[in-house]
This record gives sequence, structure tokens and C-alpha cells, in this order.
Amino acid sequence: MKGMRFSGALLLILSVMALGCAKEQRIKIGFNIPLTGDSPKIGEGAKFSAQLIEKEINDAGGLDVKGTNFKLVFIFVVNEL
Repeated sequence: MKGMRFSGALLLILSVMALGCAKEQRIKIGFNIPLTGDSPKIGEGAKFSAQLIEKEINDAGGLDVKGTNFKLVFIFVVNEL
């Protein structure tokens, strides 16, 4: 009987630890935009707009995909022409 109590308590502790250590699920989206060169203003506008959308979605709890919420992470890569 003591073994069952110990096992139950251990299982409960491990479950709580696993929930606390769970990594946040994220979706990464990359943007290849001109931030330098001949047309940096176009890229700056696109980056600013994307950051607003990213913040708005993440502040609302993330993107819902079949009942699971994912935070968005936008990655910007400089497109040099």
C-alpha cells in the first residue's frame, strides 16, 4: 500500500513538473524583404506591418490550429538585390 501511495505521489509530482517545463509551441514564418540597397523603405514598411500583425495575434493568445494555440515568430532576412 505504501508503494502505491509513493508511486501516485511521484506521478503527480512528475506531471506538475512536466507542465511547468513544457515548451511553448511556436510557428516560425520567414520574410525575405529588402531592408538595404535601392528600396529599403519598402522593406521597412513590410517589416513594421508584419510586426504589428505578429503582436496582435500573439496578444490574442496565438494562432489556433485544430484547437492548439501557437505563438507566431516572424524572422526577417535581408534581400539584397
